[in-house]
Formats: sequence, C-alpha cells, structure tokens
Amino acid sequence: KNVQKYFKDEYNRETRFIPNGVSKPEIVKAQIIKDKYNLKKDEYILFLGRIVPEKGIHYLIDAYNKIKTNKKLVIAGSASDTDSYYAELKEKAKDNKNIIFTGFVQGKELDELYSNAYIYCLPSDLEGMPLSLLEAMSYGLCCLTSNIKECSEVLEDYGVTFKKSNIKDLKEKLEDLCNNKKEVDKYKKSAQDITKGVKEEVVPAIKNNFDKMKKEIIEEVTKDFKVIAESMALLVANNPESKLAVVENISKIGISKEVKEEVVKVIEEEVQAKEEQKKEIEKVVEKLESNMIETL
Repeated sequence: KNVQKYFKDEYNRETRFIPNGVSKPEIVKAQIIKDKYNLKKDEYILFLGRIVPEKGIHYLIDAYNKIKTNKKLVIAGSASDTDSYYAELKEKAKDNKNIIFTGFVQGKELDELYSNAYIYCLPSDLEGMPLSLLEAMSYGLCCLTSNIKECSEVLEDYGVTFKKSNIKDLKEKLEDLCNNKKEVDKYKKSAQDITKGVKEEVVPAIKNNFDKMKKEIIEEVTKDFKVIAESMALLVANNPESKLAVVENISKIGISKEVKEEVVKVIEEEVQAKEEQKKEIEKVVEKLESNMIETL
C-alpha cells in the first residue's frame, strides 16, 4: 500500500493493489537440519532471506548476542552480491557458536527450517511485500518483525513488532519471546488460524476483485484504443482496402482478445461510415454534374 500511495503522490496515478500470496505448506519433521546443523523443533530463531544490508540482519545478531538463551540463531540465505556484508555478519557472530549460517537453502531443507523454528525474525529497514514473512506465517510461526508498514500491514495483530533499526527494542522483544513459550504459542495459533481462513474467505474475495478489475481494465484500455482506432480509420477513409492492413496490424498488438475485437469493430464501423459518406458525396456530385450538362 505504501507503493500504491507513492504512485499517487508522485505521478497522480491510480493503481490497483494486488497482495502477494503463498500456498498452505505441509509441516515436516526435522531430519536434514538435525543431521546437518543439530537443529531440533522449537530450539532456534530463524531468519531466512537474502543476505543484504536492508534486511537488517546485523541488528538481529547484535540483539541476539546481548540475550541469555539456549535457542540458536539460524541465518539462512545466500550472500547475493554483497560478500562484504556477509563477511561483516560472520565477524559479528564469530564468538557465538550458537549462530549458524546455512547459506542458500531450498526444497526439503527449507521446509524443515520453517516447520520447526521457534520464532521467525525479519528485522528489515526496507521491504516491498516480504514473501518470506507470508511463508513463515503460513507455517504457523510466531513472527517478530520491524515496524515498517510493509511488515506490520502483513503481520497485523498476528505477531510482534519492534522499532525499526532499534537494537535495544529488538533485544527486549526477542528476550521476552524466548522466555515466554505461552506467548509464542498464542501467536503460532493465531498465524495458523489466519492461514486457515485464506481458502474459504480471502481466495474468493481476491477472485471477485480480480474479475471486477479485469473488466475495468478492459473498459479503460478499450476506451483508449477507440481513440486510436478512430484516428486510424480517418487515415484509411479514402482507401477502404487499407482497412485489412490496419486490422492485421491490430491483431499483432499484445492485448487481450476482447480488446482486439472491440478495436477491429470500431475500425470497421468508422470505415463503413466513411464509405457511406463518400458514396453520398459522389451521388451529390453526380447529380450536380448532370444538372450542369442539362443547363448547358
């Protein structure tokens, strides 16, 4: 919604907000991650995403290093183009054996990390629409995120937020959740409840909204193409045979079948009207010529 507001403020353009979505996953037991990293269910805090500065992982490591907990911290994701940042994080974590860097993960290992985490933490300074947060919620995880709108609007009341970039606040929230399993379980249940309702309520609502939006877009685009079609029709009015070339060109445009049909229809109507108008003019001219001959 922040992006939607930006386009309105910056370009005065109305946009349509279509939220991201994820499929309901299957919860799996810890097998690969147990053998590989000695990780067991509810015994680790998880960050999963791109390892880039805007994700705020340095805040998470600094906050984690300040708390007393038996929970491990798992940083899952690849370094992308920021090897220096990855090295900086490794340096911060070098004296804490409970901080684990997995590198890039996928498939069953990824599923296991989500399925068995105690908390999912996303400490970002900047986000678009965080798919990893949606995925974590779909696995029924208690989520702790920064309070930027892109996260808080997704999380609503189904998780915990801390003040963006504030290590002290993150440390306090993290410590509180690590020491309060009952609170974590409450958020896990609420995350599961919200994802249960997606199929029955949200999916039909999105479909109805999409159908309505599709109709509106077709109407808007058709209106624009009517103007184009009318202009093109004027150009070929004196040469109706050119209509076929115009229609052929329209058929190559990357627009929907409905819009193409509407544009072709407008062209045909315009050309037909011009042809009839031309015939009427020719009749008048012919009659005038005939009258002039008779007069002479």
